[in-house]
Amino acid sequence: MAVKLKAFTLFESIIAMLIIVSVFAMATYSIVNITSSDDSFKRTKVLFELNKMAVEMKEKKQYLDGEDVIEGIHYIRKAEKYKDADNLVLLNFSAKTESGVLLYERKELIIM
Repeated sequence: MAVKLKAFTLFESIIAMLIIVSVFAMATYSIVNITSSDDSFKRTKVLFELNKMAVEMKEKKQYLDGEDVIEGIHYIRKAEKYKDADNLVLLNFSAKTESGVLLYERKELIIM
C-alpha cells in the first residue's frame, strides 16, 4: 500500500525563501540607513565627547568654565554654585555647531 506524504514542492520552497530573503534585505537596508545617518552619528559622537569631558572634570575635581572646539563643534562647560547651597555645584555641558545649533546639553549636580 502506497503512503502519500504531505510535503512542499521545490517550487513552493524556493518562493518562500525568496520572500524571506527580500524581507531581510529590506530590514537590513532600513537599519543601515538609520545607523549611518549623519545627524544621529554626530549626536552620538557629541554625547560621548561630553561624557568624557564630564568624567575628566570630576576626576580632576577642577570645576572650571571653558570652551573647546573639536572638529567644528563647540563644547562649552560651566560650573556654578547651585542656588544658595555652599556644597553643591551645577555642571552644565553643552555642544553647539558653528552656526549655533544646540546638539546636546547635559546638566549634573555635584556635591563638594
